[in-house]
Amino acid sequence: MRYWKGRQTDDGSVHCMGNGRLAVYEQGPDIIQLFGPPYSSNSYIKLNIIENGDIEAESERKAGTAIWSHKIYKGKRMIGEITDFVDADTACMARKLGLAEQVDFLLVYDEKINVLDNKERFKDYEISAGLLSFAEAGMFIYNRYPNPHRAYHQFIATGNLSCVENNSHNQFKISCGPGESFIFIIGGPSYPECIENSESILKTSYEMLFDRTLAFWKYFTGRRYNFENIIPENFSKRDSLISAIDDVSVLIKAQQGKEGGVLAGHNYHLGYIRDQYGVSRALLKLGYLDEAKAVLRFYWNIWKKYGILHNAQAIGLDGIFHIHENDEVEITGYLVIQAFDYYSASGDDSFLEEIFPMLEWAWNVQKKNLVNNMLPFNGDETYIAGGILPRSCINDGSAEATLLFITGGEKLIEWAGKRGLWTKNRIDEEACVLKNTIDSYRSNFWESGKLYANNPDRTLFFNAPKFRHGVCEICYDNMVWTERNRHGYYTCPKCWNSTKRKDSAKERYYLKSVSLTPIYIGATLFSNDEISALTNDIVNQYEQTGKLPSRPDGSITVGYDYG
Repeated sequence: MRYWKGRQTDDGSVHCMGNGRLAVYEQGPDIIQLFGPPYSSNSYIKLNIIENGDIEAESERKAGTAIWSHKIYKGKRMIGEITDFVDADTACMARKLGLAEQVDFLLVYDEKINVLDNKERFKDYEISAGLLSFAEAGMFIYNRYPNPHRAYHQFIATGNLSCVENNSHNQFKISCGPGESFIFIIGGPSYPECIENSESILKTSYEMLFDRTLAFWKYFTGRRYNFENIIPENFSKRDSLISAIDDVSVLIKAQQGKEGGVLAGHNYHLGYIRDQYGVSRALLKLGYLDEAKAVLRFYWNIWKKYGILHNAQAIGLDGIFHIHENDEVEITGYLVIQAFDYYSASGDDSFLEEIFPMLEWAWNVQKKNLVNNMLPFNGDETYIAGGILPRSCINDGSAEATLLFITGGEKLIEWAGKRGLWTKNRIDEEACVLKNTIDSYRSNFWESGKLYANNPDRTLFFNAPKFRHGVCEICYDNMVWTERNRHGYYTCPKCWNSTKRKDSAKERYYLKSVSLTPIYIGATLFSNDEISALTNDIVNQYEQTGKLPSRPDGSITVGYDYG
């Protein structure tokens, strides 16, 4: 149960509904984002309850589904119930309202959006309101990446409600009276598709929409490993664990686009490689091998077209990449390990052989970044973007990126040899590279029983490129081309003449997060005693303080530490 007592005091937790085409994020009964198709689209629609200080809600997800119900209270009296879901077959969000008293909503479109009253277009269907909205091509996804296509959405309402302009640009007051009413918000992506989808919805009864959506989710949940049989009856907090498993399963599925990519969250409408590595692990543990394979196929389809992958890729839009510094490392290591995680669970030799060119590329681009048998940091997917390490460390040796290279490489070389995909000479060459990296690992990163996150010595033998795409080290403008100035800083053009003093002597940093990496990815470089020592240090601090900081002297925890 999720309690909502108004936006001002709410804890901000959100949930997702989606079918791979259209995604909706809600905060209690408020619709805070709605977008798609495709999933990498901008959100420009909100539908919020108009608060008068006495409206509350109890929101609950129907187990095994992404169908949500919201019991609405006014002054502690229940006055109705709202049911929300995204239709299984169409890019449509459906809302059923059963009310004993009037409840008002504010439908808000982004001020740049075109909104047309097209109720007359659907006069044959006895609708109460109809609004067509469209965003011009070029509207930004994640504040930075222009959508090359127009986006269309149709708002349709039926039943005892009215829709009037709210004396403010692109805002409409939706007043829902007693009785039963329905709201549908339907996507395209094109205008013909949007209209045809809308007509299809109006020709279909709400009961049929609900039933086919319920059936879809029952089928999905039925494919999951049966944890009620797997988890013993006397297991501590068993019911909470089973509920959490269902929560996570549905949340991932709702955020997986039909192309296979999984949204990183309601603020990030892209498919990030590191995030999806964690998602893939979850899917495999849950028994959803098809969904895990779909993530890899998402990468494969993009790689076949462009011959490259970056920090994140758009889901359903061609050619949009979230590019950071050193994208040839770390994320590529995760990609290789993810593929072999899937292979270990499925034994799917034919699929691995199909995507082998992509995995070979991921190995090769890591290999060319080896300096003194160390890989650098990726600018976004490690500790640098979160401020846990200074950006000046970016070209230091990275214990984590290098360990990912080793762990994935062991699997790749062995499998390529067994399948005859590399010649013996090639196998020997790659095994030599791997051995040299392994043999140097401890001297590069291990000292006095600690695994250090970075090694500044890599920069002594590294020829820094003149240009790189990422973050300006002066003004911190991000996702821009930067140039190395005469002071050694990578800056945007306006900061190029900065005389900001260089950092002091390089430091070595110990991060607890990095100490968790060997056990997280199943690295073979360390003994059980060494891994126990690494993890016990973290466990002891957590037991004493209740905190899990990535840096011993910090307060920030990266999300995957809990994993």
